[in-house]
Amino acid sequence: SKSTAPAKHTLLIAAGSGITPMMSMIKTGLTSNDQDRFTLLYGNQTRQSIIFREELEDLKNKYVSRLSLNHVLSREAVDLPIMNGRIDEQKCKEFAQGIFDVATLTEAFICGPEAMILEVKIKKSPSIIAFSLLSLP
Repeated sequence: SKSTAPAKHTLLIAAGSGITPMMSMIKTGLTSNDQDRFTLLYGNQTRQSIIFREELEDLKNKYVSRLSLNHVLSREAVDLPIMNGRIDEQKCKEFAQGIFDVATLTEAFICGPEAMILEVKIKKSPSIIAFSLLSLP
């Protein structure tokens, strides 16, 4: 049975294998109701190093209005400058100015290298977002 809870907009920030816990959150959220939305910022070195690349593309295509998939590559050139580099405080500010609206977010999760987590978490501008840090074993 589908949930009748209010719709959520979840921001997920992952790098490398940090995508692993996010995948179950995305799949569960998209299939448990018809309204929850997810914005994923996913950092990798190259397109070839993207874990779950095909599965993420399939989910994006199936839930086109509910999953915003944004690959940020640090060692491969891409057409849009915002998609180049590492996910850090500045990159998050750029995304918040055009890719997602901070005011619509109900929660945010970060998982990846400690340096990225600290950069994004400690320097984030004050907002109503509660950041949950998921650490890799």
